[in-house]
Amino acid sequence: MNSNPLGLKCMKCKGDLRIRHCQAENPMAQKMYLECQNSPCGQLYSGVAVIYPEGDEQNGSRARDRWKCPCCDSWCRIRTSKKPAPSLRIVYLECRQESCGWRGKGECLDGEPPRITGGLQ
Repeated sequence: MNSNPLGLKCMKCKGDLRIRHCQAENPMAQKMYLECQNSPCGQLYSGVAVIYPEGDEQNGSRARDRWKCPCCDSWCRIRTSKKPAPSLRIVYLECRQESCGWRGKGECLDGEPPRITGGLQ
């Protein structure tokens, strides 16, 4: 069993963190309490983990977390979006890598993977 399933590191000593306790905030989030496994350190942390189920039919493919830049393959952020139809969302994207500077447009239909439809000037 992996003692550090989240792959998180302590900010103080860079040791592995383990989940000490979890409690459900709502069906999509859990409050987590983490503890450094390095015994001299023992630093404690808390935070909220958001849960995105795979293939969530109500929200399409949870596309907001899955947009990759077609130029440099780094993650994009959504600048804005609109929903012209109940099953269609159009998003305006921007590459997070400043040296790239790509900006574009994408769309996602419920039940289908998100796709980039073009670049913007």
